[in-house]
Amino acid sequence: MNQRRYSATVLVLIWLTGLAGCATAPSLSTPTGRPEVIFENTTVSEVKDLVTNAAISWGYSAKSVTDYVAVYEKRSDNALASALLGSQYDSTPVWRVTFNYVSLANAVRVVADIHAVTNPGSAFERITDFSRNSQDANNVQKFLENAKEEMATRKLVAKRGKVGIGIDENLKVIQVFSGSPAEAAGVLVGDRIVEVDGVRVLNNREATLQITGEPGSSLELKVDRNGTARVVNIVRGQP
Repeated sequence: MNQRRYSATVLVLIWLTGLAGCATAPSLSTPTGRPEVIFENTTVSEVKDLVTNAAISWGYSAKSVTDYVAVYEKRSDNALASALLGSQYDSTPVWRVTFNYVSLANAVRVVADIHAVTNPGSAFERITDFSRNSQDANNVQKFLENAKEEMATRKLVAKRGKVGIGIDENLKVIQVFSGSPAEAAGVLVGDRIVEVDGVRVLNNREATLQITGEPGSSLELKVDRNGTARVVNIVRGQP
């Protein structure tokens, strides 16, 4: 598997695709009441790279990224948010999402702030906080939890034997590496993974964990190719 290939697309990036700024929601059960997650066995640099890559992929601009704080902004495309939050000087608010990083012993604590900002960058900025008790806060919390799971999976499979494919969130093969075990076994771009060793896989993470394994060991991969089921046998390569 090519873990870096899907890190920005498989995550549930709800907050990146369009914050709403309207709906209320129950408060989060985190120490601060804001979106918050602790990433284990990693560094601030690794977490920032993951978040920044995701943000840029979904149209956000990195306004400021330091060792401790990263700020991303994007113009709202939500008409209701503009009607409720816009000003006479600037009818379209900017979403400003700030991630605060705290380095712990072999871990990183991330706490997020979510603001709608009109007249950004001026002396007349008007900031509305959605960091607590909002659906947006719940969406960012979900993003952080998925990012944590993604990073944990990446580290878990880093030393496992690979087969040399990249798959998307729909389990479709989007890349077969030249000279890889998958290429030798006949896996093609466009194949959709259905089962691994007779076990049906439902998502990208499950597929990654089941396809990777002991270098030199074999696996049976069932794929759907243009509506026809095919079974290929692959010998895992090196990490």
